Amino acid sequence: MYGVQEQSDGKSKILVFPQGMKELFAESLNKRDFHEDAILFAKVAKLCRRELFENDITFCGSFSENCQDILPSIQQLISMILYGPNIQGDLSASQHCKTISQLILHNCRKRQLQIPDTLQRHSHQREPSVPVYVGLNIHTATRSKNTIDTLYTLGKSISYKRVIEIENLLAQNVCEQFNQNNIVCPATLRKGIITVGALDNIDHNPSSTTSSGSLHGTAISIIQHPSINNEGVKQHFEFNATLASKDIELPDSYTIVPATSISPHSILVPSANIKNIAETLSKAFDEEYQWLSTANQLIVRNIKTDNNISWAAYHASQVSTIINPPAVIALLPLFLEKADSPAMIKHGMMLLKNITEFLNPNQIPILACDCPVFAQAKYIQWRWPEILGEDKFFVMLGGLHTEKALWNCMGNLLSE
Repeated sequence: MYGVQEQSDGKSKILVFPQGMKELFAESLNKRDFHEDAILFAKVAKLCRRELFENDITFCGSFSENCQDILPSIQQLISMILYGPNIQGDLSASQHCKTISQLILHNCRKRQLQIPDTLQRHSHQREPSVPVYVGLNIHTATRSKNTIDTLYTLGKSISYKRVIEIENLLAQNVCEQFNQNNIVCPATLRKGIITVGALDNIDHNPSSTTSSGSLHGTAISIIQHPSINNEGVKQHFEFNATLASKDIELPDSYTIVPATSISPHSILVPSANIKNIAETLSKAFDEEYQWLSTANQLIVRNIKTDNNISWAAYHASQVSTIINPPAVIALLPLFLEKADSPAMIKHGMMLLKNITEFLNPNQIPILACDCPVFAQAKYIQWRWPEILGEDKFFVMLGGLHTEKALWNCMGNLLSE
């Protein structure tokens, strides 16, 4: 039995088939009913579209833990397409199946519109987490409008316009909550755990010839330290998607920095109440002597690369094996005022005091800062002892500056 196959150069090639192969091919083609396959595909598509349009899915201000588990039937179908029918294991929970099913939901439409692809619109009622996350994440990392619009054209992200709309809506909801509580406290911070503030200057002086300005302001960070036994209580944040568009404004109690004047010569420094702390330091002395003994033994022998001979490496190796949850860190809105002014430092201390009372009422406020801010903060404590006194507010010199001052003292002792 022979057959003819046309090649790319225009010539024909004679193929030899085994006896009866031609009849077998013809029988297979006759058995397949393409009309029945089309009807089957149409039924599957109808079932899928019924689930796609069954519920409205709109971004509600945050991504919950189960925000991707919204289309179980569609995920099962995608799993069968990607991995084949499998009755022994459920592969529909893979991230590939979740992503593809959400992109299908994002790009589907109830009726066909005769418009170009570049003018397609996506409904806010079918806005799953993946395209929203992609758009917001790309904008946070790059601020590139072209990149987001390219992904939007490919059907993988929300549009740049929608990204800006969501970000403005989030900012309005956050500021609305700030004004209701009359305190600027980010929603990521938790209640019931130790809270520490850090105040420092922030400088942005761009070197580009096209830059229009620079910033020499103040930044205040809030750091919280959860533990295994106490991870804190999350704040309640209610997102209102229908909030009317308006100017984003922070409370006046936060943005207005009251004028403050301090004369160091007129300040009365209170007497220090020094207690006997020898008993509390005995354990610390023992640990330091243990480090010196260990370092001395390592120096006598051949030092290996994995030996912890330095002070930092030794003490880091002695840390407890208990792994606590990561710290919760939030940055408050920036100030244009310089950090080394008494007005700004006092205002920052009052803000930190209010935030600490709001999050952890039984805790004394703690502020970490560098040397210039530390000196001004002590003057403020001595000037206003009734609200920011040393028994009501703890100002802590930053660890880097403490170590720097220690090495300066060591240098002075060695030079003598």
